[in-house]
Amino acid sequence: MRDLAIDMTPTCVNRTAVYHIAMDTLAALRKQGAWRLETQYCGELAPMPQTVAERKLIAKRFAEDVDRWAAGGPHDDELMICAPKRSHDLPVFYLDPIYALYQPLRREDFVFVHDLSVLTNPQWHAHGVTLCYERAFRKLAASRARVITNSLHTTTILRANFSIPESDIFTCLLYLRGLPQTSEQQRPEAELTPGRFFLFVGSLETRKNVAGLIRAFATSGLGEEGWRLAIAGGDGWGSESIVETAEQVEGAELLGFVTDGELAWLYENAAAFAYPSFLEGFGVPLLEAMARGLPCMTSLTGAAPEVVGDLGLIVNPYDVTSIVDGLRQCAIMAGEQGFASKQALRDRAGEFSFARFFDKLNRALLQ
Repeated sequence: MRDLAIDMTPTCVNRTAVYHIAMDTLAALRKQGAWRLETQYCGELAPMPQTVAERKLIAKRFAEDVDRWAAGGPHDDELMICAPKRSHDLPVFYLDPIYALYQPLRREDFVFVHDLSVLTNPQWHAHGVTLCYERAFRKLAASRARVITNSLHTTTILRANFSIPESDIFTCLLYLRGLPQTSEQQRPEAELTPGRFFLFVGSLETRKNVAGLIRAFATSGLGEEGWRLAIAGGDGWGSESIVETAEQVEGAELLGFVTDGELAWLYENAAAFAYPSFLEGFGVPLLEAMARGLPCMTSLTGAAPEVVGDLGLIVNPYDVTSIVDGLRQCAIMAGEQGFASKQALRDRAGEFSFARFFDKLNRALLQ
């Protein structure tokens, strides 16, 4: 039996992909039975919170700590800006670098790195969050803790920026979670005609180039031909300007956060999936769209090409004309089934299984 503490703080902070990775991984490790597991929150061992109020208290503490860390002066010891001692001697698996700011990092620890956009493109993030991640990554590089990444792209950028030895990085490609069942479909309130709209799923944030997609849709003239652009996702960093852009474009539908039933209907009835994000550490929504057999337009940057392989329509996210051409090709493909069959897309998505992800992750943790 091996001892391990899993830092589950992110499960109290948000419901992004990290939440699901944390919950799925914890369940799989427990089921395997080869580990003596503990959970920790904000650097301290504690059982999983059982109520919403308990989770909110952890999220509140974390938000306050981020503000405190971000306010730290230039003379702070950046590798020990938080608790100088650990509350226990167990090796820790952190689901995100920022949570390692609570404790000194050790060689026996593991840190999951999802992307480095906070360092390579700080303009896409809140200033305080960027400062915290800068410190977290420097702390990680100096600690010699082992690193888990979600894509070859993330691995390459991490090595280029911090010279972490290849033997200390384990790439575990993410996975397709269970999709909402077709029987659970619930049509959104927006006026969307099946087979006549493009779909984007993700938070409204600058990094995902949602505004660029909306502008490309407006330029394409497809709105005048009866097409719509459906954008499903909650607010993120930069959402205000995205909303302003959408309000000026007829046919751009901001759906906000959607239920599982609504998401099932959108995937089932969209003509194509449009995802020209500036940078994705992986791109789980692409897998979800491919699993539904949707033609996918995505970016040549980031890890998106690793996900779609040769079945995706690749565009330059920094070139509106390139995105326009991609949308128009998608419109054609929707009628002709394009360059890849629905089954080929589904088969590709099926290759990204949780079993494959967990097998690589488990072997890495046993190092």
